[in-house]
Amino acid sequence: MHWKMFLLIFFGTSNLFAQEIIFGTNNYIEYRKGNLPIVISVPHGGNLEPSSIPDRTCNDPVYATDANTVELALAIEDRYSSITGCKPYIIICHLDRRKLDANRNQEDAACNNPAAVLAWQEFHGFIEDALQETSALFDGKRWYVDLHGHGNPINRIELGYLLYDDELALSDAILNTQTYINYSSIQNLVETNMLGMNHSSLLRGDLSYGTLLENEGYPTVPSASIPFPGVNSNYFSGGYNLARHSSYNLQSSANGVQMECNFEGIRDTPQNRQNFASSFVQATNTFFETHINTIPSNCVSQAAERSDSPELFVYPNPSSTFLVIDNLQPFDQLEVIDMTGRVLQKSLISRSSSMTLNVEDCASGIYFLRINKGKVMRFAVR
Repeated sequence: MHWKMFLLIFFGTSNLFAQEIIFGTNNYIEYRKGNLPIVISVPHGGNLEPSSIPDRTCNDPVYATDANTVELALAIEDRYSSITGCKPYIIICHLDRRKLDANRNQEDAACNNPAAVLAWQEFHGFIEDALQETSALFDGKRWYVDLHGHGNPINRIELGYLLYDDELALSDAILNTQTYINYSSIQNLVETNMLGMNHSSLLRGDLSYGTLLENEGYPTVPSASIPFPGVNSNYFSGGYNLARHSSYNLQSSANGVQMECNFEGIRDTPQNRQNFASSFVQATNTFFETHINTIPSNCVSQAAERSDSPELFVYPNPSSTFLVIDNLQPFDQLEVIDMTGRVLQKSLISRSSSMTLNVEDCASGIYFLRINKGKVMRFAVR
């Protein structure tokens, strides 16, 4: 494999990040290395049609391109960088789907063309590299998103967890059985989430990923308000990439989702892509803080500031009553800050490793906890 590697330096809000961008053979695959516990793959956004690779004809191929999904992934990267100085890992297939379908097994994806097979291998090799690196850096706490665009007439985001439309219509009790947990791309999260939430709650409860996206103004299925898509809705439940790289595969502990974004209002214009990128960051950060007990906005270089201390536990998040902070250390200095940067409260931790904040009188919105004038954690009041 002949890879090209570029080193780009980005000055973020709080750190200096040298980003590696690696291109696979013939620049067909792009690997943008990050420093956040988020891995995004974009299999169907490419537009390269080299004549040396024939159009796929094996096994009833689909040719539809997910328009502007590459641009959407880069908008998400830019948004993370602009507010945190950190970046997710992004893997992009630049080949048109006529030449390679990177969301299929190798045979169906490349139809045995050697150049297409090599690109397929590089695409999945880069995803595996990103998931292994984030696992090592973030103690296994990472989130995988296989990013797509759909053309279904219903203007909503579809989140695929490898459960079919009729399975999502089942009762919570049935979805919480081990049988359906074993089908799921978040089965590891069922066992490890910080609040001990069950499978159905993680899929479509008030603190599910879909509901958090919906709270940002983007109708999403499954979520609390749209718990299942309905039959014959052409809902995308997830494909090869998610099954291979998520915890559905017993050799992987990564939790993930196939995200199908509607065109109008999300992918269609640069401004809409930027707007969605902001909401993606907001929803993903809240999801991490609530369930995975880490903060995506605290990337590798920032985490080193307090590497000698255990990760803090902040829960429930969001909250409308009380916020509990665990794993504090004696003599930690804690500040509560609002979005304007105003310090609302200062506390000095004496002997206890835990404290409780009353947030009943706080206006709904985003607030920050700052530890020892350095480490910053975000929480939400609703």
